[in-house]
Amino acid sequence: LNLPGGSRRLLIVETEQDVAVLDLKHPDDPEITIQLTSGQDTRQLHPSGIAVSDGAPDASDDARIAIRLSNDPTVVLAQLVPGTGRDFRPDLNLIDVGGLPSDAAFVRTDLGALALAVLVPSRTKAVLIDPSTSLTVDVALPAPYGRVSLVTDQVTSAASAAATPAVDVALLWNGGAGDSGGVSFWELGKTAGQPYRSVETVGVTSGVTSVLDVAGKHPELKILGTATASFFLLNLKTRTSAPFLTSTAGVAVTTSVVGDRAWAYLVNTTELSQIDLETLHPDSMHIDRAISAVFEIAAVDPTGTDARSLVVWHQQGNAGATVYDAGAGGTATPLDARRNYSSILTEDLDASLP
Repeated sequence: LNLPGGSRRLLIVETEQDVAVLDLKHPDDPEITIQLTSGQDTRQLHPSGIAVSDGAPDASDDARIAIRLSNDPTVVLAQLVPGTGRDFRPDLNLIDVGGLPSDAAFVRTDLGALALAVLVPSRTKAVLIDPSTSLTVDVALPAPYGRVSLVTDQVTSAASAAATPAVDVALLWNGGAGDSGGVSFWELGKTAGQPYRSVETVGVTSGVTSVLDVAGKHPELKILGTATASFFLLNLKTRTSAPFLTSTAGVAVTTSVVGDRAWAYLVNTTELSQIDLETLHPDSMHIDRAISAVFEIAAVDPTGTDARSLVVWHQQGNAGATVYDAGAGGTATPLDARRNYSSILTEDLDASLP
């Protein structure tokens, strides 16, 4: 963050009843404690999450930390201003958002103005807070969304971003079951005068419980997990979704490092498949031992070929792994070639790895 004493890295620690801020440039200095419970209140308030903003790039006194509480509808805004005895201190402001906040993010709205977006699922709304004035604007939502993720870079082209003031686009999700409980796009650039018309719902037919990024050549894609036996592939640019069904609930999904496919598996079984993200076509893969975890590793290949390994970890019995050539797959060439490591010495490693 750009602070009164210069550029600085901070360590922010949530405890059961307060938040501590440590200056990593001066680790011997005592931490700054942001107390959440006042002397006039006998309750013990608990932090449930934070959001951080560096403020304007040319200012050193407007970095902010927003703290959500798990048992109070108040959001604590701490602005890091010049201090006495040390170069910064938190200046606190308390804002009531009308219900328990489930998530929050600093966003850029019309004309590049900074705001704190807070989701309040119990009221089926979001609250936009002006951190300079503490004024709030309620935004009605089509579902009680519990999570917010900024997707501005994935949905905005470089040309349009340069031609207009910087405004954010947020993805709202985890809104319960039903069509309206899937995901919505929140256009923060359309909030002035039309706060109730800035949310666009995408046709996802299940409540979304997780959002998985797709790296590499398809950053505009996200895989939406649900509590049912289905996933959805969401295209952020076209704002469309495509479902792919699984045989049972509880299937885990991880993505390729280059973004061409996903790997779906069921923990403690031998069910493993690769999914082509272009066609959504799945291919079952042969494996002998129960799966504990799956992850892909990229390697530097001087020949320029696609060098990737898919590592399937087996925790049961003698810990082992099955390794596939992940760069050779695809629907035309199933990943049948593999190498088995029946037992791997894991002395001094935690039993829960990987």
